[in-house]
This record gives sequence, structure tokens and C-alpha cells, in this order.
Amino acid sequence: MWINRFKHETIDEAAMLCLAGSVEEFFGLDHIRAKVRDGRLFDVDIKLSGDELEGANCTCGARNGLCKHTAAVLLLRASFTPVGKEVVHNDKEEAHHDKVPHDEIRDIFDALDKEDLWGFLTEAFEEYPTLKEFFKYYFGEDFEGDLDELLSSYGD
Repeated sequence: MWINRFKHETIDEAAMLCLAGSVEEFFGLDHIRAKVRDGRLFDVDIKLSGDELEGANCTCGARNGLCKHTAAVLLLRASFTPVGKEVVHNDKEEAHHDKVPHDEIRDIFDALDKEDLWGFLTEAFEEYPTLKEFFKYYFGEDFEGDLDELLSSYGD
């Protein structure tokens, strides 16, 4: 697991960078390119294979890219919670499965006008490029084509 490659102090410093909103740009999920502000702006480039760190580079000059800037980007990536993934709750020692989002949220989505939802997604993807990358990552095989082309052609 990637986190085991970092010192505890480095993870603590990285968490503070995340909480401060220092990760300013974030693109990709397996090959991540990011910018982290820590006094000045650092470019971070990370390659992952699942949860294993294959390689990292940061313009701060840290050996093997194992710095607080790289760790901050990886912590941010780890904080993503895929919508619709199964979660387990313990209720009176009986585990049961629930889907996220819950039924109330699902009802809201079911009641939405398809055009309004499509417009919202298009705007959100433009405003938050990381969201678009996460959407592609999460739905993967369902979107083998170019999502940008799909978004622009839908309104036609």
C-alpha cells in the first residue's frame, strides 16, 4: 500500500496540506498530475498500480518523490468515496448492506428532469475537471468513447 512508503510525520504534514486546501489542481487517478501550494507551487507527478505507488516526482526535489506534497495528493485521492459503492453497517451485531446514496437521495434523482441533470453534469465537469476524471474512472468500461464528445453531442 502506498501509505507505507511514507514516514508518519510526512503523512501528518500531508494531512495538514489537504485540510488547508493546498492541492490546487488534480488530474487523473492512476497517473496523477497535481499542483500543491506550500509556500510556492510544486508540481507532483504520480504513477499508481491499484494501491501501490509505482513512481513519484515532485519539484520540491524530495528523493523518489516521497514528500508531503506527493502524500497530500495521494490522501486527497484516497478520500474519494465512489457513489453507489456498497458499504457495510453494523446494526446490533448484524451486518447488512446498503447502497450509497440512500433511498431518499435516489428518489430525488429519479424525480429530476433528465435535461436538467445533464446540464448540471456538463457544468460540473467544466468547473471541476477532477470530477470528470473520477466519473470516467468510476464508470470506466461504460464510457469507452470520449466523454467530452458525448457531452457536447447530447444537447443536439
